[in-house]
Amino acid sequence: MAKRTRFPSAGALVSWCAEKMDQIEQLLKATDRIFEVALPDALGPPGVPGDPEKLVYVAERLGEIYLTLIRWSADFLNLLVEEEQRSLVELMGRFVDNMIKEIETFSDDLEPAIARVLATRTPGRIDLVLTTPDVGPLNEEVRKILGRSGL
Repeated sequence: MAKRTRFPSAGALVSWCAEKMDQIEQLLKATDRIFEVALPDALGPPGVPGDPEKLVYVAERLGEIYLTLIRWSADFLNLLVEEEQRSLVELMGRFVDNMIKEIETFSDDLEPAIARVLATRTPGRIDLVLTTPDVGPLNEEVRKILGRSGL
């Protein structure tokens, strides 16, 4: 059973949430590097076979990002918080839901896209766009929590 975390203050919870958001920012930057640097390098120039080892590396890194997002979200399930903090924790826990689903959709669409390219011998394209929800509700919950705490 996972250890349940309780924060000594509302400020501590808000600080922890800010650290978690920084983690997502870093993860998104890493994802950009994978798709802007590692994947083009692995695929090679048009008409030239890609590098299988580099393609495996890219796939493994994307899998790690996917698992990190799931674990990140699950971290919010193990918090013991006051009732007035529950909404913030729920919003934070769902913050990466879109990204998780978008990676799953990308994964489902990738094999058929590759098969089309191979069958037609024409260039193809498949995009992975990771989206985040509006942070307005999160910011509002933080303001409420800090306001109630006098911070």
